[in-house]
Amino acid sequence: MYYNDGSKNPPRLRMEINWWNMDSLVEGSSFPGDHTDPGARIDAVLLAGYDGINTGDPALCHPRGLRTTTGFRADTVDELKKQADEAGALGHDAIGVHLGTGMENVREACRLYEGVCQTSESVELPIFVETHRATLTQDMFRAVEMARLFPEVKYLGDFSHWWTGLEWCYGDVDQKIDFVTPVLSNVGMLQGRIGTPGSIQVKLEHVNEKSFSFFRTMWTKAMTHFIQRREPGSVFIFAVELLGASISYARTFPSGSGGMTEESDRWQEASLVRDLASECWSAALSKASS
Repeated sequence: MYYNDGSKNPPRLRMEINWWNMDSLVEGSSFPGDHTDPGARIDAVLLAGYDGINTGDPALCHPRGLRTTTGFRADTVDELKKQADEAGALGHDAIGVHLGTGMENVREACRLYEGVCQTSESVELPIFVETHRATLTQDMFRAVEMARLFPEVKYLGDFSHWWTGLEWCYGDVDQKIDFVTPVLSNVGMLQGRIGTPGSIQVKLEHVNEKSFSFFRTMWTKAMTHFIQRREPGSVFIFAVELLGASISYARTFPSGSGGMTEESDRWQEASLVRDLASECWSAALSKASS
């Protein structure tokens, strides 16, 4: 199941920013206001032109016209069902799930994937299995095998976990991208983060062209597959997610005053990632119509 707004409109792109993208911003950030104040965050997100907030609070967001998606980890079907029921009751539009630990045998993995299909139907919400380290999708071979076994399962692509975690640059990158087509052809949501082979999240001006090319290609291919389905009312969700140093995502460097500081203003960087995603969507529209 993909997210659908119920209209007869052609496929469209919905742009979100992750709530945690606004945590612990650097001193002097371009964020317009106090980023620790929830109300100021809502104001800033609206001013910046986003359509919604990933992991946002529906009670704060929906009255202001911002839609929400959410995410969680589930190592068992019971955990999946419980949290999906809660997400549906809160009014979220879609769910991204870190599914399993990555240590499951084939039978256990299949049980989890079956649980995703059944739970998505029962709560009437898209549940996207996220490509993420320390989950069932951490290895591209297993992810592809599971995608072939369960073609009805849809995905949230956070491809930084593959580019960095699997060191994709070591070998034939194009061959690997072709290999994961069973996953790419079923992506309904992307999380926007760009890294290098050695660091999962890097200031964009420090990212080399090979890394940029990987993310542009993966995002555009996923979007193209989605558009080619031509389902009226279908919505492709892109959520910028640049996380802080406290959870080991943003890199830090000496501040010059004896401490450490993050290398970038993640609020400003988010707009650059969003621009890149918009360019990929435009390219995908052209590819899908050719």
